[in-house]
Amino acid sequence: MRHSLASFALVSLFGLLQTDGIGATSVLYWTDWGTDSIESIDLNAMTRSTPVPFAGNVNPAGVFVTENHLYWVGAGNSEFRSIQRADLDGSNVTDLLTDFGALNPRGIAVTGSYIYLAESSLERILRTNLDGSGLTTLVSSGLDGPFDISVTNSYIFWSDPQAGRIQRSNLDGSNVVEIVTSASGFSFPTGIAIAGDFLYWADDVSGSIQRSNLDGSGITTLLTIPSVTWNDIEVTDSHIYWTDNSLNPSIQRSNIDGSNVEIVTSAGVDAPIFLAIPTPNTSPIPEPSRVLLSLAALGAVVLRRRRRRTK
Repeated sequence: MRHSLASFALVSLFGLLQTDGIGATSVLYWTDWGTDSIESIDLNAMTRSTPVPFAGNVNPAGVFVTENHLYWVGAGNSEFRSIQRADLDGSNVTDLLTDFGALNPRGIAVTGSYIYLAESSLERILRTNLDGSGLTTLVSSGLDGPFDISVTNSYIFWSDPQAGRIQRSNLDGSNVVEIVTSASGFSFPTGIAIAGDFLYWADDVSGSIQRSNLDGSGITTLLTIPSVTWNDIEVTDSHIYWTDNSLNPSIQRSNIDGSNVEIVTSAGVDAPIFLAIPTPNTSPIPEPSRVLLSLAALGAVVLRRRRRRTK
């Protein structure tokens, strides 16, 4: 019993401290402005699921997927500019934030506590609570048109294609710095993704996908396809995925090193914009109560063993 309890405590604590859930799912989601829907495909069976349709001119832009929910932002007519949430099958749609003055909302990211949003026309980085309350402007100066957004345990990253740069701030929006600029060899970064210790982005002008360290150093070009119209990218342990919104729209992928480019799906794909892969753990940090519980269990085992040795 002592060994099983100790094992449980160690495994539980180790599991709680793991924040990299990349590659833990086989489903890829994307928003499609042409069909006004959110589509998905099972990457193991390569089968498409029933799309989540919208009534009216919603134009779903950024999409984020957790273990249980779809989050998206509508960028269509003014009455549809909102942040919404639904179950993974598209049921139980909930309006989280409506009529919040957005003109051109784009990328969205969700953590265990907040929803982050890139607003292109208003040139702002916004944040709300998970229920849509507490709308806060985190960054409102020095932006030209933020497009995609990604959040880590410590930072908010966003692409700013109009300015030809990728920037970063603290989680409260302070200390904005340029991570990668046009001086580094690109001009129009659109989609970005964080995977492990690397920052990935798509450059819609050069037709390239590049990668750097999280501080912008060590820039590497992984692949170049001039015919692709890049919008968004996602990265797993083994692959890079992207939307191609050219005259032959499709969802494509390559190996993580940029080799072996292939089309994942193209049938019925009209105007793909943003991608999302379910994130198993959206909490920026482990829940303190669960960490303390695991530490307490481990401490109890150690204390019991010491007492027995002193008898």
